[in-house]
Amino acid sequence: MGTKPLPFVLSLVVLLVAGCAGQGAPTPAPGAAPAASVKPAGAAPAVPAKTAKLRLILPKEPPGVSLHPLFGSPAMSDNEPIMTNLREPLVRVGKDGKPVGVLATKWEPSPDLTKWRFYLRRGVKFHNGDDFTARDIVEQAKWALDQKASARLYTLVPIEEAVAVDDYTVDLVFKNPQPLLLTTILQFQVVPAAVSRDKREVPEGWLVGTGPYKVVEWRKAERVTLTRFQDWWGPRPQIDDVEFTFRAEAGVRLAALQAREADWTSELSSDVASLAPQVVRAPSPETVWLRPDEYVLKELGGESILADKRLRLAVEYAINREALVALYQGFATPSQGQFASPGDFGYDPNLKSRPYDLEKARVLVREAGAVGKTVSINGAVDRWTKDREVAQAVANMIEQTGLKVKLMLTPQAEAIKYRFTTGENRPYMVDMTLGPTDALLEVQSRFQQIFTEGGSFSATSDPEPTRLYRELTAERDLAKREEKLAKAWAYAYEESHFIPLFKQMRIWGLAKNLQWDPGVAGTTGIADIKFSD
Repeated sequence: MGTKPLPFVLSLVVLLVAGCAGQGAPTPAPGAAPAASVKPAGAAPAVPAKTAKLRLILPKEPPGVSLHPLFGSPAMSDNEPIMTNLREPLVRVGKDGKPVGVLATKWEPSPDLTKWRFYLRRGVKFHNGDDFTARDIVEQAKWALDQKASARLYTLVPIEEAVAVDDYTVDLVFKNPQPLLLTTILQFQVVPAAVSRDKREVPEGWLVGTGPYKVVEWRKAERVTLTRFQDWWGPRPQIDDVEFTFRAEAGVRLAALQAREADWTSELSSDVASLAPQVVRAPSPETVWLRPDEYVLKELGGESILADKRLRLAVEYAINREALVALYQGFATPSQGQFASPGDFGYDPNLKSRPYDLEKARVLVREAGAVGKTVSINGAVDRWTKDREVAQAVANMIEQTGLKVKLMLTPQAEAIKYRFTTGENRPYMVDMTLGPTDALLEVQSRFQQIFTEGGSFSATSDPEPTRLYRELTAERDLAKREEKLAKAWAYAYEESHFIPLFKQMRIWGLAKNLQWDPGVAGTTGIADIKFSD
């Protein structure tokens, strides 16, 4: 009896295009949130009520693995409002989009750009009382290098070695030139050396950083409480205490704002945003896109029908981007053949998406002899607003070509759990991140992950993207590298190795008396938030 062909899987992915204590604590299941009442070592006991308390409501609690110093990312929308305030990087994106020193005060690249020297900020302490020194960077780099490459989804800095020159000077060494290192180093949030040495797999250690706030309590599925870290190196914030709660329904979060039971919330849907006491909008780096699986299922004994370029093109011609954007009532824009936005490194103003043409899509399906064949759309949901509606709309559009569609929707936490428990270097529905650093190198990093040989989410056997990537990473001249990066993305789009759909606006609801500017990065730095009265 022959092997039954598997239906082709087309992964619907969101590019979101962006991280010692508790001895004897139990190891959580991957993807699980921290255990109830997690209290990291060094965290202060409950403190008396103070003059300034900020109440934030998030759409959902971050999956446990998203908090991991190596696997997590401060650019992931689920964990960003919390982790941005606990752990800090060497460098971060400033309000104007330019690199700003955080734990590093200055930096120097070597002439060949294969080594960067960072001079570290003195007088910095971790929440557990440890002093911050170069050894913390060295130990965390060693920890990252110990992990399987396929599992280091968000460790975007390809460090070969970290060398402590002295207590407050560290050299990062690379195999290839790194002219844009300051944009990838954003993902490297520092934890104490003891956490890295122990390769600790319990969340308490993951939450210990040098940030302006530290954890008082993490009560699973209920709330996270932070308090101001009195030994923080920066200027004293106005906000003393912080409470995060979790409510999935946008209407419930909006009602809390209106009733003055909350001060801040994110991911409001376009149909209710205008009802918030104060609305903050910003362009999103997130790209909703389709990734054709061109060979993985064939390896598993199935049928990868989208190895045929005609069918990849048919899928794109079937997508009515304007109809998808209309779901957001003016808070989204169609993508133009790439993940980069105007002003981003590698953006090509001449690259445009193919127009909606259902008849052409039907002709291509017939020419490929694929009428009646099944395409499975596997999408992670509960990740961005109207994700289920978009997935259903895309499925309906593709069905009009003559292809059959099997729609499979996977909760994000389940998808992430699968990704990090299997460690498989093959596509699976896991949200990828195009976060605050998309203005520069993350567009390059995403190209490597998605299209090149050995990339964490590579789903094509085409060798040309790998060749183009090696060519651009060897280029030291920044202007020439940008040209090569744009050329590489243009090739991937021409071959229909990815199908970008749209970008949506980010929408936050705030209390009327709250002052906050998300800046270019859109990060929730609570130290910068103020009440006007």
